[in-house]
Amino acid sequence: MIKQKIVFFTEADEKIGLGHLNRIYNLSNYLSKKTFFSPILVTNKNNFIQKINSKRGIKIISINKSSKKKILEILKKNNSKILITDISYEKYLKKNSSFLKNFFSFFKKRNICTISFDDPFQNIFSDYSIIPYNIKNFRNIKRFKSLNNKKIFTGIKYLPIEPIITKSNKKKNKINILILLSSFPKIQVLVKVMNIFKSLNLNNNFSFMIKCKKIKNLENIFLKNYSKLNIKVFNQFISNKILFNWSDFVLFGSGMTKYEVMASKKPGIMIHTLKRHNDHLILNFIKKYFKIVNHNILSKKSARRIFEECLNKKKQFNMIKKLKKIDFSKNMQNIYEIIQSVNKSVTKNGIQRNT
Repeated sequence: MIKQKIVFFTEADEKIGLGHLNRIYNLSNYLSKKTFFSPILVTNKNNFIQKINSKRGIKIISINKSSKKKILEILKKNNSKILITDISYEKYLKKNSSFLKNFFSFFKKRNICTISFDDPFQNIFSDYSIIPYNIKNFRNIKRFKSLNNKKIFTGIKYLPIEPIITKSNKKKNKINILILLSSFPKIQVLVKVMNIFKSLNLNNNFSFMIKCKKIKNLENIFLKNYSKLNIKVFNQFISNKILFNWSDFVLFGSGMTKYEVMASKKPGIMIHTLKRHNDHLILNFIKKYFKIVNHNILSKKSARRIFEECLNKKKQFNMIKKLKKIDFSKNMQNIYEIIQSVNKSVTKNGIQRNT
């Protein structure tokens, strides 16, 4: 049976991190197991793509920047009428507010059906939108009122993530703290976090693993300033799944990592800096499961009290209890069904758009 080729486009770099690329790669992996689809992953040239091991029939193509013409060329070459995107909206909204509108308009004019993974915070320009956030009464949000009901899919059940199975820590007297702050552009946030742990006068029962961007002499900085803390430093290419196996507690940023931590069922604290994460839609959902600390208060006593509280085993147990109620086991299947439905519609009726 000839498989239908589906083209994905996403990006990764040191600024926006690996989140978009990881989730689209995982979705491509899932689709490659299905009878109907042969995924083609298109991404910008970056250092990260070299670290991804292409398996299960996924074809990966690197292009210069977000070249619309190159993506169109790949679509035509593979006889594909569907483009699925996961783009860093924050990056382009800051850089060029009309980029997204022009990007999707380009493909619409050339009769390409577009499916995009979107935030609840920006306008939607694609034919089908997947907003993987739990949004109550989202139709009351102004930008959604004029859109066709059938073309927007909302809810965490559409997040392209699978359950992360981790091992429990056999050394009950040892607490392993994992710090995933590679999304932060400056080391100051990480230093403030470590200063809090230093002030808590933790005993030898605590160990730290820090995953962050490659910063010159970073390990020397930690050895010099935090010699009493047991610390290991890893670059951002190591898999989070490996680190979750080791950890008992996680500190993480505002990006996709928060959902990986949810999937691993590890208790933790989210430290956020991104302005769009000030929106109550996301924060109200996240704080059901984790404590949230704004990076601006990391030097204050209130942040120290939150850290101290969360290191309490009873508090951690309550977090884990809530996290176990989250089920990501059907997420990939939910997205697959959307893609399959769109593919059937496009094949049978062509691309139907509201005028």
